[in-house]
Amino acid sequence: MKLAVKAPLAVALLAVVLGVVFGGWVHLAMTRVTDEAARADALNQLRVAARAYESGAALPAYASFDDEQLPTQLSEATADGRIVTLLTEDPPVVWAAQRTVNGKTLSVRTSWETGAALLDSLDTDLLIGVVALTLAAAVAALAVASTLSRRLRAAEASALQIADGNLEVRVGDSVTGRDEVAQLGRTIDLLAARMQERLASEKRVTADIAHDLRTPLTGLVTAADLLPPSRPTELVRGQVATLRRLVEDVLEVARLDAADQLLEEAVIGTAALARRAVAACSLADVLVEVDADEEVLTDPRRVERVLVNLLENAGRHGAAPVCCRVQGRSISVVDHGAGFPAALLQHGPQRFRTHAPERGRGHGLGLTIAMGQSRALGAELTFANRPGPQGGHQAVATLVLPVAAAIL
Repeated sequence: MKLAVKAPLAVALLAVVLGVVFGGWVHLAMTRVTDEAARADALNQLRVAARAYESGAALPAYASFDDEQLPTQLSEATADGRIVTLLTEDPPVVWAAQRTVNGKTLSVRTSWETGAALLDSLDTDLLIGVVALTLAAAVAALAVASTLSRRLRAAEASALQIADGNLEVRVGDSVTGRDEVAQLGRTIDLLAARMQERLASEKRVTADIAHDLRTPLTGLVTAADLLPPSRPTELVRGQVATLRRLVEDVLEVARLDAADQLLEEAVIGTAALARRAVAACSLADVLVEVDADEEVLTDPRRVERVLVNLLENAGRHGAAPVCCRVQGRSISVVDHGAGFPAALLQHGPQRFRTHAPERGRGHGLGLTIAMGQSRALGAELTFANRPGPQGGHQAVATLVLPVAAAIL
């Protein structure tokens, strides 16, 4: 249940409980007051009638001896000479009686309708007051809770963007004030800022190390080329080439992390982009299927880099056949291996992590570069698994160029 619902319900329930308790206390107090007033009035009338009887004067009209309507319990209670009062609700009447010296019961009866009507009116007013108080409290609580909930949702939206990697977002831009919610937002902003500083520092260190490695690596490549032809020489040259690609990939990741990403845009068809990538990759027998070609305004070099990395990943970690399918603005790379690991599907590509041994050995930079280049293009790169036509799984990586890039 949402806060905007729970808070008004809790306040309304509290208002009802307090209203009932207060109303009950007022009802009991008022009943006691009106009861005592009615009994006192009846006693006064009884004293007047008793004095008239003792002086030999005529009894007042409201007094009588041995009244037939006198309640039995009241008549019996006067047997020991006490003056007794009794209040009945149906009909609303107050009795007062006493036993005289000749053994007769002198009694008076007064109406209590005014007191009963007053209590009924008071109960009605209390009920209306409780209902009004409950509604007012619920509306006030709803307004406060809605404001609080709206601010929390704004903070949540900003926090989710930060969790997705956008460390430029600040909760304080959407949540202001001096209360606990604003303080929570400032704490999240501080956390994001420190994470941003730490990541920037780590990226600078990685880029500096990779950059510093280029000079000795160039010398290593030159030295490996001077070695005499032999099997060990081939192994050395292969490892040097792998190290060189790794350093270049690390440098490219560092460049992708930079804020300024300049695009060299050109109008080109998506089918041509797919064919260029297939021609540039090291794989053979890659199928190109064009369901629908579409011209787009984009950076062909970056798109080629994304697709080549996807094709190389499919060839290295997947299984044949590998297919590049074009469907309008969407270009998919499909292989028929074990599929993408669950961790990659959940968290996306992460540098220096391949997520699963069955996907082979690697550094996880190829898909990381593809994802970074996609962001630079404003495109969307997604990863999914789907059942293969003959059992097994198909790993499907799909690049969708943005709508704004399509030539209408």
